[in-house]
Amino acid sequence: MDYRTFILAMATMFAAGSLYGWSGLIPSLQDRFGIDASDAGMAFSFALASFTGATIAAERIGSRYSSQLRLSAYAAIAAGAMLVASTSGSWFVFLASFSIAFGFSSGAIYMLGLSITTETKYSKVLTPVMVASFGLGGAVFGPVARLSAESNTTHLVLIGLSASFTALALLCAVGARAYQSGPASAERPDGAAPASGQASVGTLWLIFFLGSAAGLMTLGLASSIVESNGASAALSSATLAGVAVANTLGRLSVAGLNRVFQIRTSLRIAILWLSLGTLICAVTDAAPMVALGLVLVALGYGTLASAVPCRTEELFGPLRFKKVYGVVFTAWGLAGFCAPWIGGALFESFATYAPVYALAFAGVMLAFGLSFIKQPAAQGAD
Repeated sequence: MDYRTFILAMATMFAAGSLYGWSGLIPSLQDRFGIDASDAGMAFSFALASFTGATIAAERIGSRYSSQLRLSAYAAIAAGAMLVASTSGSWFVFLASFSIAFGFSSGAIYMLGLSITTETKYSKVLTPVMVASFGLGGAVFGPVARLSAESNTTHLVLIGLSASFTALALLCAVGARAYQSGPASAERPDGAAPASGQASVGTLWLIFFLGSAAGLMTLGLASSIVESNGASAALSSATLAGVAVANTLGRLSVAGLNRVFQIRTSLRIAILWLSLGTLICAVTDAAPMVALGLVLVALGYGTLASAVPCRTEELFGPLRFKKVYGVVFTAWGLAGFCAPWIGGALFESFATYAPVYALAFAGVMLAFGLSFIKQPAAQGAD
């Protein structure tokens, strides 16, 4: 893999990350289609389900073709989905194009982008950068989409995304190999042995699920949490901005952490950030401190998002990573589907967020304990 392939993959990941800026579209869609909050929630649930399914399917569909060529194909699908979404006059057509088609192509791009990083010996550094580029896409698109609603130009934003995906699809296709050059090597690019197969997918899945659930349970309700403690609109907005920045910085931080520590240590650091953040939220009623706790949760959540794929590759090797990580990623999909709903239900039942913090803290403590289960790694790191 040369640097041009990586840069193109990173740019495509950034564009695909716009899926997570979904909330910025809601005001415009309410005006356009007359939907309510439950419809909007359903749309994002469909998108998450489609995204998660794609992470499993991406390495099984067209596996004879190079990652670059498949990345081009999914970028083209995303371009078409965005174009239909921008011009649709029907809510159900929008749902099919944005939530299902774009959700699927976004998930496939995410998986293929990570797969491309395994083709280099610098994957411990490049994987967090790739994951961060995806997260940054959502952080940028969300505010842009929200501002466009005020000027009734959301359709132009979607058309612009469609044009961007079209250009990326063409660029990825240029020079891409039509077929894989041959059977993949059993050696890592850095010469390390392939995974022995003894590592447990289940343990890593549980760590990812528990950590993601704790993060999403609190971050999905961030504005409500901080405002329930008397925060002003300004502090609430600053908290959401801080959460977005911390999430991105957490993803990037793993590139540095992996150069200093073993990857399993980076994973534990992510869990400790999550536990510290939820603990701060639990022990204080001061809105600024709660805001700080939420920012630390976001930092841990972002760090986890990069550390888990790095740990997966370390345990199973680059060849098995392409299939194993799709399975591991279903932990995030299940957490994303259940955790915000559970958090909201607990608040409605107890009229306080204390049970949310308690459940989140218990989950990350269990994940921390699971991270000490010894697993043979491809590189012999354990």
